[in-house]
Amino acid sequence: MIEVEDLSKHYGRTRAVDGLTFTAPSGRVTGFLGPNGAGKSTTMRMILGLDRPTGGRAAIDGLRYRDLPDPLRAVGALLDTDGIPPGMTAAGHLRWVAAAARLPDRRVDEVLGAVGLSGVAGKRVGGFSLGMRQRLGIATALLGDPGTLVLDEPVNGLDPEGVRWVRTLMRSLAAEGRTVLVSSHLMGEMAETADRVVVIGLGRLIADTTVADLVRKGAGGRVRVSGPRPGPLAAVLRDHGCTVETDAGDGTADLLVTGAEAAGVGELAARYGLVLHGLTTERPSLEDVFMELTGADADHVSAPVARTGGKR
Repeated sequence: MIEVEDLSKHYGRTRAVDGLTFTAPSGRVTGFLGPNGAGKSTTMRMILGLDRPTGGRAAIDGLRYRDLPDPLRAVGALLDTDGIPPGMTAAGHLRWVAAAARLPDRRVDEVLGAVGLSGVAGKRVGGFSLGMRQRLGIATALLGDPGTLVLDEPVNGLDPEGVRWVRTLMRSLAAEGRTVLVSSHLMGEMAETADRVVVIGLGRLIADTTVADLVRKGAGGRVRVSGPRPGPLAAVLRDHGCTVETDAGDGTADLLVTGAEAAGVGELAARYGLVLHGLTTERPSLEDVFMELTGADADHVSAPVARTGGKR
């Protein structure tokens, strides 16, 4: 379990992390989300003892990272892969880390196989693609068979097969009872992978909940309903305080209803003898809710591209 309590990090007058408190429980994948500049990487560095907090504390299984008796067996981390010397081979890098942590040499072959790099074990890291370097970084994190994983953007540079592999890996590690804290900008992937999400903006906590609860509470939930008599149905719904829009397409006209749950819409239709052909609840995506929560906290906001009016 990772526990962050009133954690702060100030750089002069800039508060990169500001009184942050959350828990990443064992047996769960916790997504760590926020716009650029939100303080995610700084928080992860403080959890791993790489940056000293201005205030508060971060603990892994009740201990600060520096107090763990065997840190590489307790925690595996991937923050970036820039520190891997390009002249070393994949196997050489892992053997160096294993020797430093007094880990058995057999773990090198095991993790290379686990991340799909056995075939390039003897190749120099400088010739690796970004995706291959990410796999090597994940192999390094797994080397000590740790109970806690801290992964910063682990799918960066991976192809679709690699992204699916990382998703399956993280969920399988959590299923074994391990703690997995992962940051990502891919909201769709986090919706598929994470059990819980911690959302921060400008270094402060915005949300700490399950993915399902966060999406359920997000604005924009509506009911899509179709039937042979959309006009009378729309009138009934409006009379009962609902907002109704028409979504026409493929020769049909569905009604988009806000202000009522699907069960309520169905009961109203039955009360007035109106036949329904379809009735579904449409929830906002995790990306929709994320943008709603963090839009004001982004360190930059994109503007529409201006047109020059000239011909190309």
